[in-house]
Amino acid sequence: LDSYARDVTEEDMRKLGYRREKNPFGDDETPRKEAFKLITNAMTCSACGSDFQCSNATRPGYLPSEKYETQVKLSKIEEMQRLQEKSESFEWSPED
Repeated sequence: LDSYARDVTEEDMRKLGYRREKNPFGDDETPRKEAFKLITNAMTCSACGSDFQCSNATRPGYLPSEKYETQVKLSKIEEMQRLQEKSESFEWSPED
């Protein structure tokens, strides 16, 4: 595998379906961008999937009140960003 990695040409990689990105450290402009989208939710723990709560320290997802309030604010920011993206993408419907 190491010798292949050293000797492979860009043409060989293209035949395998790989593409060189124009700006590898910038926005991903390849067709896979929409297929792989990071979905986040400020009110859900990214490690265990529990919804955050501040009422019961023995239940999963517990946060102290100060941290919970921060997560609520982050959730509102995320919602505004989603609405802004939606407004710019012409996907509005009468229900929105």
